[in-house]
Amino acid sequence: MKLDWDNFGDIAVALEDQYAGEDLVNINEKKLLKLILSLPEFSGSAEPKDEHVLDDVLSAWNRLADNY
Repeated sequence: MKLDWDNFGDIAVALEDQYAGEDLVNINEKKLLKLILSLPEFSGSAEPKDEHVLDDVLSAWNRLADNY
């Protein structure tokens, strides 16, 4: 499945699959963006279209990580 900025929940799942050991408490936006752009399934633009989407991705990723 191709991912873009509209799929923040799916991006979070892909991040958890790829980077499960990442320190989510101390991750900054620059690193989060780098991880997202490195996902093989990601086909969106290099910049999020909404300033809050990185927060949405990180929040969803935190919820996933807490459930694993």
